[in-house]
Amino acid sequence: MRGDVGALAKAIMIKIAVIGAGQFGINLLNAFAQHERETGQCELAAFADTNEATLCRRKDEFGIRGYTDYRRMLECEDLDAVAVATPDPFHREIAIYSASMGKHVLVEKPMDVTVEGCAAMIDAAERAGVLLQVDFHKRYDPYHREIEKLVGQGELGRIEYGYAN
Repeated sequence: MRGDVGALAKAIMIKIAVIGAGQFGINLLNAFAQHERETGQCELAAFADTNEATLCRRKDEFGIRGYTDYRRMLECEDLDAVAVATPDPFHREIAIYSASMGKHVLVEKPMDVTVEGCAAMIDAAERAGVLLQVDFHKRYDPYHREIEKLVGQGELGRIEYGYAN
């Protein structure tokens, strides 16, 4: 069965776009572009950002279509999924709209700035029958995992406050 799963995975091509191409969005753009080059399992098709300078810079860097309005992008592009890397207060509106358009959604943490917003996003994804995922990428970062281990073993003493960046 494992061989069949591998063959199926190779046959799947996901067309994805990134909404928000700034400080965190660049990481998603790079990750999807690399995944496209190395596996051919996704196509980084487009991106959206409201900042004209960022839009021009990323269009040159990635050679893909850029939009200042994510709604227009969703209407014009044939996408399977979007990744949302905008400032936190904008996650909800974008995720709900994207789900309503039948797109799977990966959103940076936090999902929203309110519990009600998170619930609304989950409801929208369930109604649309699409996946809604939250990117907790630092959970698997080797440095963060090592710190977690050291704290758990008491190697760093009694921790009273912490901040990681």
